[in-house]
Amino acid sequence: MKFEILNEEEFRAFSEARDDYNLWQSVDMAELRKKEGFFVEFAGVRDDSGKILCGGMFSYRMVMGHRQYYSPRGFLIDWNDRELVRFFLQSFASYAKAHKGLSLRVDPYVPLKARDLDGNAVEGGFDNTWLVELMQELGFRHHGYTRGIDLQRECRWIYTIPLKGRTLDEMLESFERKTRRSVQKTIKYRIYTKELDESNIDEFIKVMESTSERRQFENRTREYYIDLLRIFGKRGHLKYLSAIADIDVYIEELEKDAQKEKDTIAECDAKLAVNPNSAKMTKKKAIAQDVLAQYEKHIAEAQQMKAEKGKEITLSSGVFFINKNEILCLFSGVYEEYMQFASPYAMHWQMMKYGIEHGIGRYNLYGISGIFDESADDWGVYLFKKGFMGEVVELVGEFECDYTPLNRVYHFLSRIKNHG
Repeated sequence: MKFEILNEEEFRAFSEARDDYNLWQSVDMAELRKKEGFFVEFAGVRDDSGKILCGGMFSYRMVMGHRQYYSPRGFLIDWNDRELVRFFLQSFASYAKAHKGLSLRVDPYVPLKARDLDGNAVEGGFDNTWLVELMQELGFRHHGYTRGIDLQRECRWIYTIPLKGRTLDEMLESFERKTRRSVQKTIKYRIYTKELDESNIDEFIKVMESTSERRQFENRTREYYIDLLRIFGKRGHLKYLSAIADIDVYIEELEKDAQKEKDTIAECDAKLAVNPNSAKMTKKKAIAQDVLAQYEKHIAEAQQMKAEKGKEITLSSGVFFINKNEILCLFSGVYEEYMQFASPYAMHWQMMKYGIEHGIGRYNLYGISGIFDESADDWGVYLFKKGFMGEVVELVGEFECDYTPLNRVYHFLSRIKNHG
């Protein structure tokens, strides 16, 4: 085996052919990291025939005159081949030290333990704790089995939904009742999705600005979102979508629903004329009147909405990263005043359909806190994701290896700065 630095095209061909290929370990991500001011290198190991056995994308910045490396969701490697893992990491350490490496941080895209939807360990399920032990043997510190959301780090807990081998009907039937009805509602009221490009990306940005203000997180810049589109979109690895309501169509469907209730009331009146004391018909009529009143209220609200906002209204928006292994929804938002349309379900359902049609392995709703009770800051968001009846994935976590004692000094000074 031979360790070497790979060029961009070598790494692209190698990475995109692998079953563990992911958003972070890609040439596209390398380009984004360079846009953000980082330097980037690709490294790998070849066998005697020249075939690349494993590899990784490493970005770094200069800290105290040394290279501080990070390999996001690295590496693309068979972790069960411990000899290969040892050779790769020991070889990279030698290379890094020869080039003034300070440290390497990595957060592998590898699950730790099988979990159920309540976060409990599955009895008899897989357990990859051995990987943590292997990394520690190789000189890495494990940053712990963390829970919660840290916006400065990639998530350790994520939520995914299997797609491969499933039909749309099977998918829909598997959802929790509330989720299934929400999807059906968007279909009934013909909430449709529109793909955005650079000319109308501000639709997405405005939704994110509104959502970030409401949920109190720092939104990314317009430049960042455009960089994503230009870098990942040029090869079909990204879609920006908006969910749109045609208010005329919405009113039309509401009027159809209202007419059904009017017909029910007329039917009850006819039967009550014959039997005025029928408790059953009296109750049925009262229920229909209540439902009709709700529909009429919604119609009036929709008419007002149209008068103020126009015939077509953007309800929500999201960005979706696409590769052969997964579709990843990394950012999405919704206008609070349009929550009644359940429009995020329209976007997710559209992209799940896309995934099934293109043979993609799973749909990834990404980060959750790993706290599975009402004390969690993301409890409401988790219940939304859980409704799709997917899988809780606990990842192995983050590791860091010092290539010089200066890295400890750097962390000490950072703590003083952050708490001083």
